[in-house]
Amino acid sequence: MVQSVVTLEDLRNGDVQIVDLADQSGIVLDAALLFSAEFVRLGDDLLLRGADGEEILLRDYFAQDQPLPLETAEGARLLPETVEALAVPEGPLGYAQVGGAPAGGAIGEVNALNGTARVQRADGTRENLSEGDPIFQGDVVSTGVGSELGILFIDDTVFSLSSNSRMVIDELVYNAGGSSNSMGISLIQGTFVFITGQVAPSGGIDVQTPAGVIGIRGTTVGVQIATFGGRTQVANLENPDTGEIGSFTFTNNVGTAVFSQANDFLTITSANADPGQPSVAPGQAIDAAFGRALSRAVEVQRSISENRTEEDANEESPADEQESELENQQLQAEQSDPGPTQQQINEALNQPPLEAAGGQQPTSGGSTGPDGLQPGDFTGSDP
Repeated sequence: MVQSVVTLEDLRNGDVQIVDLADQSGIVLDAALLFSAEFVRLGDDLLLRGADGEEILLRDYFAQDQPLPLETAEGARLLPETVEALAVPEGPLGYAQVGGAPAGGAIGEVNALNGTARVQRADGTRENLSEGDPIFQGDVVSTGVGSELGILFIDDTVFSLSSNSRMVIDELVYNAGGSSNSMGISLIQGTFVFITGQVAPSGGIDVQTPAGVIGIRGTTVGVQIATFGGRTQVANLENPDTGEIGSFTFTNNVGTAVFSQANDFLTITSANADPGQPSVAPGQAIDAAFGRALSRAVEVQRSISENRTEEDANEESPADEQESELENQQLQAEQSDPGPTQQQINEALNQPPLEAAGGQQPTSGGSTGPDGLQPGDFTGSDP
């Protein structure tokens, strides 16, 4: 069994690589291609198409009993289930004007959008996203150049995506009051900030990255993740509104790192190397790198409370409805009443004035820590 290595330079030279995986123990791809390519399924074959038109065909990739992860020379990888979610059947790949609603119902919606964002549904159809559009299980969501996207899930978990980001929404199982809820997300490329909602305290969230998986159990937490060519940066963020600082783990094939302090930060380049333990990064560097994305996520979270306050104000209780009905009856009676006679007015004016209680009333008026880190050292910095 051998391992094939395909470089981006091979593809740019016009040598379209066809790799038969029948005798392969694994395949190593150039990171610039692997994490930015379009994935197309051709029967049992997998075609990766780069932005510049370069292509590689992995023969019989989907015919394997256990499809292999696609890896880079540095050790970052995409798991087979993520590859399958990314790959759409060859055929009508144009964007749907009106996409059919996938089975199972929406699990979230686009809450904020600046620029362009697109979704690839589980059936392969593609659509441009707008604010208010539904998000479904199995969706692949991506943002364009200079664009920003905020997604609000049904459990109040918020995801903020920066420019040129792509992720797969694997699953969301949420029952209010339940204790076995779960959420799964796979991040491909870009910068993300998320603030957990109700699933994390009542079950758990698993976030796959090219270098390992983040596991969140029983806590509310803000996490920043940046992946570029498989190199993954993770930071534990304090919620600026609530002051909450959560805890979570990062686990790969070799070890586990624990994030428990505000601004805990770690860079991991390989799923096959010990991630080590995070160190506390300077607050200025964290703000410079992740502050804008965090602000977007917090704005979405604030909108939840504001919308619910408005909904509560607009919903009349039975007592409110009864009071409203009495007011309507009084108004109708007043409208049918001819009003006091002039004699009654004169008699009233001769009465001494009534004082309000309390007197006169007022008028209403491979892993590296952040030692010596500067803001520019973060490859995930928002502009």
